Amino acid sequence: FFSIIRESKHPSSSSPQRCCHFVLRHQRRLPIQKLTSTMKLGTAVVFASAIAGASAFGVMGPAAPARPSTSLNARIAESDMTPEQLEITQLTDRWVEIRLYSDEEAQEKLSGEELEAHTRYHQTIKDDIEKMKVIAEMMVKSVEIPQVAKKSKTQRKKDAWAKKQALAAARAAEQ
Repeated sequence: FFSIIRESKHPSSSSPQRCCHFVLRHQRRLPIQKLTSTMKLGTAVVFASAIAGASAFGVMGPAAPARPSTSLNARIAESDMTPEQLEITQLTDRWVEIRLYSDEEAQEKLSGEELEAHTRYHQTIKDDIEKMKVIAEMMVKSVEIPQVAKKSKTQRKKDAWAKKQALAAARAAEQ
């Protein structure tokens, strides 16, 4: 960045010759050169962060198919079922129907073991909801910490006066 200029006129000739006089001159970079080097650096940083951001997330696979993917999810044909499997299938279908009944509908339409199962299931769900409400309230309390209001100037003076009076009273009681 520095160049040495050693030109001077020799006394014996009129042409410039190299001599012992040294002058340092700083070669300045043009503003456009600074701008282009900054732009190159900025472009490299933006490009690198875009690549890092894109690689931070996994590649999404295809959406899950709406139909069952294996034969394990399919039902066996009723003609191929054993009597036990047929009974389990009928109970499952019945439960799918009755588990969505409201409490009033269940009292009207169900009886015996089905009513007990429905009541027990819905009571478990209601208990779980209540537990989650309590947990949610505790979480809200821990997140939203109540802020104590800042004392005013007059309140601070009143507190200081009360402290002085209490200290004076304690000293008077000692004597």
